[in-house]
Amino acid sequence: MNSTLNIYKASAGSGKTFTLTVEYIYLMVRPQAEEEYRHTLAVTFTNKATAEMKDRILQHLYGIWKALPSSEDYVGKLMEKLHGEGTDMSVEQLRERSGEALSMILHDYSNFRVETIDSFFQSVLRSLARELGQSSKLQVDLKDGEVLELAVDRLIDSLDLDNTLRKIVVQYVTDELDENGKWNIQASIKDFAKCIFQEDFLGRSAEERNTISDYRKVRQFRTEMKKLMDDAKEELKTQAELMLKDIQSVCTTELVGKKTPSPATYLKNILKGKDNNNVIKGKGYNAFLEDGSALLLSKCKKDAGACSIMHALSDRFVQFLEKEAELIRKANTAILARNYTNQLQLLSRIDEIVRDINEERETFPLSRTPTLLSRLIDGQDNPFVFEKIGTVLRNIMIDEFQDTSRLQWNNFRVLLFENQSLGGTDLIVGDIKQSIYRWRGGEWSLLSNLADSMRTWSPRTETLDTNYRSEHRIIEFNNNLFPKAALLLDNIAPGARFRIGGEDGIYADVIQKTSPGKARDKKGFWSVSLRIKGSNKNGHPILTKEEEREWMYGDMLKQICTLHEAGLPLEKMAILLRKNNNTTSILEYFERNAPANIRIASDEAYLLGNSSIVMILVSAMRILIEDYETKPLPFHLFLMHYMPRIRKTDLSMDDIMRTNAIDLIPEFLVAERNRLKQMPLYELVEELYRRLDLKELSEQEAYHYAFLDTVQTYLRDNPNDLHSFLNEWDSTLHNQAIPSGKQEGIRVLTIHKSKGLEFHTVLLPHCDWDLEKDMGDPLWCEAEEGHDEYNTLGRMPVAQTLAMSKSYYKERYEEEHLQSRVDELNALYVALTRASCNMYIWSKHNGAHVEDTPKVGNLLNDCLNPNGEYIDGVWHGEEGTPITQVKQEKASDNRMQPDFQPHIVRMQSYKARLNFRQSNEAKEMFGQSDVARSLGVLYHNVMSEIKDSNDIERTLRRNCMQGMLTQEQHDELLGYLEQIKTNTLVASWFDPANRVFAECEILDPTAYKRNKRDQRPDRIVMKDKHITVIDYKFGDEHDNYKGQVKNYMRLLKKLYPGYKIEGYLWYVYENRIKPITL
Repeated sequence: MNSTLNIYKASAGSGKTFTLTVEYIYLMVRPQAEEEYRHTLAVTFTNKATAEMKDRILQHLYGIWKALPSSEDYVGKLMEKLHGEGTDMSVEQLRERSGEALSMILHDYSNFRVETIDSFFQSVLRSLARELGQSSKLQVDLKDGEVLELAVDRLIDSLDLDNTLRKIVVQYVTDELDENGKWNIQASIKDFAKCIFQEDFLGRSAEERNTISDYRKVRQFRTEMKKLMDDAKEELKTQAELMLKDIQSVCTTELVGKKTPSPATYLKNILKGKDNNNVIKGKGYNAFLEDGSALLLSKCKKDAGACSIMHALSDRFVQFLEKEAELIRKANTAILARNYTNQLQLLSRIDEIVRDINEERETFPLSRTPTLLSRLIDGQDNPFVFEKIGTVLRNIMIDEFQDTSRLQWNNFRVLLFENQSLGGTDLIVGDIKQSIYRWRGGEWSLLSNLADSMRTWSPRTETLDTNYRSEHRIIEFNNNLFPKAALLLDNIAPGARFRIGGEDGIYADVIQKTSPGKARDKKGFWSVSLRIKGSNKNGHPILTKEEEREWMYGDMLKQICTLHEAGLPLEKMAILLRKNNNTTSILEYFERNAPANIRIASDEAYLLGNSSIVMILVSAMRILIEDYETKPLPFHLFLMHYMPRIRKTDLSMDDIMRTNAIDLIPEFLVAERNRLKQMPLYELVEELYRRLDLKELSEQEAYHYAFLDTVQTYLRDNPNDLHSFLNEWDSTLHNQAIPSGKQEGIRVLTIHKSKGLEFHTVLLPHCDWDLEKDMGDPLWCEAEEGHDEYNTLGRMPVAQTLAMSKSYYKERYEEEHLQSRVDELNALYVALTRASCNMYIWSKHNGAHVEDTPKVGNLLNDCLNPNGEYIDGVWHGEEGTPITQVKQEKASDNRMQPDFQPHIVRMQSYKARLNFRQSNEAKEMFGQSDVARSLGVLYHNVMSEIKDSNDIERTLRRNCMQGMLTQEQHDELLGYLEQIKTNTLVASWFDPANRVFAECEILDPTAYKRNKRDQRPDRIVMKDKHITVIDYKFGDEHDNYKGQVKNYMRLLKKLYPGYKIEGYLWYVYENRIKPITL
């Protein structure tokens, strides 16, 4: 009986997408299939992969139906699979069923369930909004960073209202001043607080969360850690002092002379608090460790008992080193455990504020979706959760499984178990060697252990071991390199928890076969240039970093020119980088040195913030809200983009910066400034485009369209306010990219972005990155067994530093370094398997073996150049002849395969004919027939939005933009609110330190008896043990106003016994304040 759970281990280029497409179509066309697409879920990890899989399925359903040559391979594989399952189906029947399946999918496309894993969890979350206690209008928020910034700002703003919180922050500032000399903690809090969206934090138990929120427990823990640290250091000094006395009592010299560091020097450094790194490297110190007694006898006074004394002294020094190592472990563990405790206390507070913000916005952070579902699912044998998605699933396919996080898998595993128990068909595809997203939560070990964890269902595991992408010589290069590399990395830590190389290692399946046709031709080309770090000792040239770059980039440009001259189009080449920060140096070098016909197409070039037309528009918008006298920079930036491109002037940057910008700025930006900045954003952009003559930049139209889309998307969830938009632009929007389509020029992209792609020729400079690194996000861990005194707060965030290797967190440190080596080897694997025809590598070797200094350059040298043969400091190896001829791409015969052709599109902006604008909010307030409603009601509503004195101008401007206020009303109300600045009492009501409740109901338990509604004062201000009630009045005085305020005060007195309650009537027009007493 064939298994209904299939696991495919698919190495790079092994036809994974082909296999997935065949499996999906098979489910659609088999005899028992009935609207199978509605009951099939296929998930992957990126929108791009999702779109590719959908396109491939539709194309080949159409191709099989219409008997197109491009789909004949699929027909053959499907017939083989159908006959293997015992199904008697002819090719004609297969074609007919494929057409029927295509028709059903196209007519019911919303139920074509090929989606990202995040999209799937979002749909489940929305279906379960009620069960999860969420709003029915729930929206999933993708902007964790923005919410976090706001949450930390609110936390700092609330310090005056929370004594415990204030204590925590004051203590944090004090500790930072004492230990690091810093007092501004806001940036470090924001940086550390990112972990509230990570699974390590989200998975903490309620008990752990409560513990870190307990101020006293955390302070006690910090005190205990400080004592452990101080005691260990003091004990070390005591032991060093005793050891030094023993040595000096029998020796009159420094053991091996004054110039060479010795054990005595080592001990003296400990007493002085100095570093011992140089001593450890010294000959005298190491000679003593090798045979201490012999060394002592040769340098010290000899007598009858000297030999036994020297042996004992030597043994005692070795024992001292063991004791020292243990004391250092104690001290380091205490330091590391204590390091993040101040931030840790704030995490739960920030987490609460983030939840409040999401509740206000009726949003839910995407990062928390798996955690929330996991808690709901946990413990249920047959959960109702997945029944809520609106359909019954019979087939589940998971792609790129190596990138799945543990929480995501816990949720999916329940679904798979349920599906298997009902006789469903499931398929999982992945490749450990392409797992490069561990920093995002991906765990390749899930794939490694999958067959065992699912053994109940007898899964069938198949390895796709034929590479259809690359030519023979490239496959052979990788087959030779990676088995050796994996074994060398194993040698770094022979006793590691798992092996990378060998038959039982995670790279056991790295060797691939060449597809039959390519194996016969034996084509392909690879080239590796490896420069050794020069020194006087090895005699090789000593180059500066700039000179190394010139060598690398110069040779790369030479190879590109040679390939291009031989006929290889630029768009068939790609430069891959491990780090994005090398992109700029490559672009600058090519701009300076490349011939005019060599063009680079970097992904950065497609960012909105790098577009001339967009920068002119954004700079013009800034001019409308800035004053030239106080902030001239936006005016000069506008001219830097506008003058050369629109006015066609040859003014230099220096000329522009020295000139009076107002003289060159288009006159209408100054003369019509007030009108323009009050326009709705979208219409403002259109008017600026038209009046600045930006149609001249016709080649930039794609950026203009994308910018208009960005403005429109921004306005869906944000106020129509110029200041707010420009702040968001600076924060995030400038990094949005336009769809690049077919690119002309050599692509420059990171290895991570290249995953899943294929290039004719790959160029890989800077192939010398670290295989291990100590910096990064803190690791959440517990001290090793037997050291529970460090674990009283549960798992702690621990900084990845060398000190961790000399602590009771050593096992976690070594595990992280092991995982890091796998991550970086995987990154190298992904990079070297993108090429189909040609591959060029430039690397750097620092003279050490990879076991001593784990770097990719050293790894390549140990694998490819073990004898260390260099000419002028460079080892060069290559094989084959570069392929420069490319097959002419034929026009597709498949209607479902888009054949993109470039079309020239021109933007035409027309002046709006209507001048009157009324927002939806204004309609709600005024109604369709009562636009002249009382100004008092309008001003009440506007003032309810003002939290403190800093909000006044922003709130009035926003209401003006939204059509709530006219310009005259804006100016009038702004004049009245000057009292906030001039009247001390009024100013105290709008102090940013206050806790404010505007237009909030006070629940009155007796209201229903008196047929009254709950009370709603205009403004309640709380500070310390003081509450002030303010009611705004914009008309004449009435007696009943006084009674209203008194009633508010009585209710508040019941709610807050012991608080001082004050009440005021504020007659805004008259600038008069009337106090109310009970």
